[in-house]
Amino acid sequence: NAQTITIGPNEYAFQYTLNTNLGLYFNATNTRYEFKNSAGQRVWSTNASTGDTWIRGNIEPQGALQVGANKYAFQYSVNTNYGLFFNATDARYEFRTSTGLPVGFIHANNGNGWLQGSLTIGNSSSTLAGTLRWTGTDFEGYDGASWVSLTMGGSPGPTGPTGPQGIQGPTGPPGPVGCGLADYVVKSNGSTAVCSQIYDNGTNVGIGTTSPAAKLAVYGDIQALGGLTGNVNCTSGTAGVKGINCYNTSGYLGVQGSTDFAGEDSLDLPGYEIGVLGISAGVSTVDNYGVLGFSNGVGVGAWHETSGNRVDLATSTNAIDATGDVHVMGNITAEQGNANYTIHGIYTSIYSGDAAVFGEVTNSSHYHAYGVYGKADVNPGYGYGGYFSGGLYGIYGSAGASGIGNRYGVYGYASATSGSSYGIRGHAYGSGANYSVFGVGQTSGSTNYAGYFSGNVTVTGTFSNPSDARLKTGEAPIEDALSIVSRLHGKQYRFKEEYRFMHLPEGEQFGLIAQEVEQVLPQLVKEEVHPASDPKDEHQEQHPEVRY
Repeated sequence: NAQTITIGPNEYAFQYTLNTNLGLYFNATNTRYEFKNSAGQRVWSTNASTGDTWIRGNIEPQGALQVGANKYAFQYSVNTNYGLFFNATDARYEFRTSTGLPVGFIHANNGNGWLQGSLTIGNSSSTLAGTLRWTGTDFEGYDGASWVSLTMGGSPGPTGPTGPQGIQGPTGPPGPVGCGLADYVVKSNGSTAVCSQIYDNGTNVGIGTTSPAAKLAVYGDIQALGGLTGNVNCTSGTAGVKGINCYNTSGYLGVQGSTDFAGEDSLDLPGYEIGVLGISAGVSTVDNYGVLGFSNGVGVGAWHETSGNRVDLATSTNAIDATGDVHVMGNITAEQGNANYTIHGIYTSIYSGDAAVFGEVTNSSHYHAYGVYGKADVNPGYGYGGYFSGGLYGIYGSAGASGIGNRYGVYGYASATSGSSYGIRGHAYGSGANYSVFGVGQTSGSTNYAGYFSGNVTVTGTFSNPSDARLKTGEAPIEDALSIVSRLHGKQYRFKEEYRFMHLPEGEQFGLIAQEVEQVLPQLVKEEVHPASDPKDEHQEQHPEVRY
């Protein structure tokens, strides 16, 4: 019918009723028209934007087959680099190999040809006489029995007789005036000979100077548009710049400076490959540099090609800028600059557990090794060994290494000859709830405390236990309470000296005995563990205690 058929993306324009896979299909994903076979596979496709056409089988054109510029006239379907290609840039027909490179071509304008391999002309079989081939170095012809070289020429013939002397020719015009300065190389300015700026005294050559002190001396800047290679042995170390890519058996060196290395008169770095080696042979300790760089950007920069690690020295903002990890085998000494800190770590973190400054001791024979050690005791009674500020934790301490012994997430120690000493002091303020010290006692261990004090405890405020009815269940009255109380016997006693390490109170004490209370109210008595007071001491004391 005389009307437009409209289809949606990825639909058939028409289908064969007996097999609906056969038909004309529009592939919206690849923007192409496709003729499909009975399995639904394309056997012909034409790109709707570029017009590029692909055919699965053979094509037998009745007329001319046209291709665009830089297109294949035909391609092998298994490897589309194989085929006949028209190179519009060089105007030539190319037969291409599996890599897409030409193995032979014929120029479209002059008919010149090139073939990468051998060429056989005449009979297609090399066993037939009349075959001509090019071996890559010589033309050969096959005479029916063997290949014969067709190189023109043979051995020279005998010398012919000397001919008669000719008449003298006319005198030529006067030659151009040369350079009037000694030792200058002559050049042509297009019409006559003049002096160049190259000076050659027979020993050395100078450009822009008449006093060359080396084989080549240049007065002014040198610009190399390509690579510079100096095949110079770099073992003597007698020049400010020894060579560019100079070589020896010890290694490779880009630029060598000065005349001495590690107290030696020669350069001996077995196996090293160095871009720039700066050596200062001076004895002064001031303004004595092996390598010195001046720049408004980066004074000296080093960049590792594969890892991307880099170090910039003397930048516009910092003395050292580094991208990547910094590994130091020795100590680092930092002196305060204009800021209020000597070492400042900044890390833009998106992961939990990341750190701007990280200290780690991996192997130590001492009991106490410090991942991070801070000290500020210049003025007695002032200074912070460490000051930490965080959005959640000012200090977060974790001690979870494997092995036996005690672990302390935070350990505080203070000692003074006068005044007060606080092992740990907490201060909290704010508009919400404030806890100077907050402890959580987990229930997973055999002994669990939110806080344990070995010694006296003084509370200037109130000491409270939760008594809210909403927190309790199973409430019942205490029956025969007076009888229970009458069976509890108060005692007067002293604590033994052998348990002084527990910091028990001295002198006469008044109270109950846990074992006796356990006979009356066993719910109030529990075996408790007194932790060791010294981090190195693994001894713990277990004893019954009464819960009041």
